[in-house]
Amino acid sequence: MNKIKQIALKYWADFILKKWNQDCEVPQKIFEQNLKFIQKHSKQSNVLKIKNINELRQLPLTNYSNYQSTFKESLNIGFNPLNGEKIKFWATSTGSSGTPKLFPISKSVKKTSKPFQKIRASLLIKKFNIWTGQPELIFVLPGEVDVLHPKRKIGQIGYYFQSQTPKWLKKQFIFSKALYKNVNDFNHWHIVIALLSDCSGITTSIPSRLTHFLNQINFNRLEIRQIILNKEYPKKYIISTSQKRINYILKILEKPLVSIKDIWPSLTFVCLWKSGKVCNTQMNELTSSYDFKNVKLIDQIYNSSEDIFNIPLINEIGGPLNIYNHLIEFYDSTKNIYLWPWEIKPNRTYDIVITNSMGLTRYQVYDKIICTGFYKNTPKIAFHSRSLPEISLGWCVITEKEIQQALDDSDIIDFSTFYFTLNKKGNGLTIISFNKKLALIIEKINKSLETQNKNYKKQINLGNVLPISFQIVNQSSYNAFFLKHPNNKRIFIFQ
Repeated sequence: MNKIKQIALKYWADFILKKWNQDCEVPQKIFEQNLKFIQKHSKQSNVLKIKNINELRQLPLTNYSNYQSTFKESLNIGFNPLNGEKIKFWATSTGSSGTPKLFPISKSVKKTSKPFQKIRASLLIKKFNIWTGQPELIFVLPGEVDVLHPKRKIGQIGYYFQSQTPKWLKKQFIFSKALYKNVNDFNHWHIVIALLSDCSGITTSIPSRLTHFLNQINFNRLEIRQIILNKEYPKKYIISTSQKRINYILKILEKPLVSIKDIWPSLTFVCLWKSGKVCNTQMNELTSSYDFKNVKLIDQIYNSSEDIFNIPLINEIGGPLNIYNHLIEFYDSTKNIYLWPWEIKPNRTYDIVITNSMGLTRYQVYDKIICTGFYKNTPKIAFHSRSLPEISLGWCVITEKEIQQALDDSDIIDFSTFYFTLNKKGNGLTIISFNKKLALIIEKINKSLETQNKNYKKQINLGNVLPISFQIVNQSSYNAFFLKHPNNKRIFIFQ
């Protein structure tokens, strides 16, 4: 039966990828079709008046502040005034820089992701024969939240898409819908549930999440082993296991974990973010901590709550722009011009601006991408950095404004004796200075940041992010640094 399924899936994948390759030859034609799709689902008069994609430039740039009140009101009325559609789910951003953003997912928005999902699945089917062998282990933030509205379905976008998994795919994933729905049970039992099944692939976001997960197994392996041995786990959440598998994992847990394939012998790939400096640092930590021999580490999709931006290829970082059902412009800050995908150049960085059926119009995502080349006539892109003065610590983001406020709260007025940099793991900041007195006020700076940014405080309490540390250097080394980097602002991050 698996052989027949494998042949059928590869035939389907060939069909999907053939159509995608054809579309990547003519991205401009696809974008004109996308404009019609957006207009079909729009209630905004300024959007409906546009005759072609170039006329889009007549509209002003926007950011989240232009939509915040409308999306918040949609919680009360149940539909999105910008496209007139009933809302199925309200996706929240991680709130990494303090205040979470809210985005309404309706019929057309859900439809936007389908071409991407088919192409991504087809690439994995061709390379790894997914859905024909052992189930996959997919990590998304679980559950729904009722903080914003007690009667609405609100949560992370990954949770929503995972909850929409078709019934025929149910047994192809280790974590069940029921487990994802119960936040407390997920947090308590997901490690044990993950160990009770072999696994063909793992999908997560930042590398440090997987490092953290494997560390939890390692540090608590004897306790976990006892739970499995005594069968003290909720069987209702288990999709796939056997006594043979249980006996195997009990033996593995007798010794410290070295290779990830010791836990999951069928593992062939791990999908996680690889682009950007922070993820690079986290990747080094992950691969130096655990052996990934004979496991392919592939790049995760570049997306946000607002949209999906690329379709990563298997053997490189980044991938072709997701060209379906939206319009994406690229801003070249060096020339102050906006470009279409087919106009950008390899090895250059751009800010991205999106227009989609959610109602976002020339919306500034505040991300910088780098063009890594072209696939057919479609640019390949990878995340580069944030455009705003923000510092990513992997699990959260803090802003330079928050750092400035923390310095003000700590009565620091002389900025010439120190600077900030990321620590070696990329999960915290370090103050570099020749002034030993600054070490005495590190705690005050940290306290101010935790007061301003709730997610920063949460991630520190969980041990995922480290508080600001201090490193003393001699004054000559400090001055030499600035001779080499004359254009850097002294108090801000050097990445």
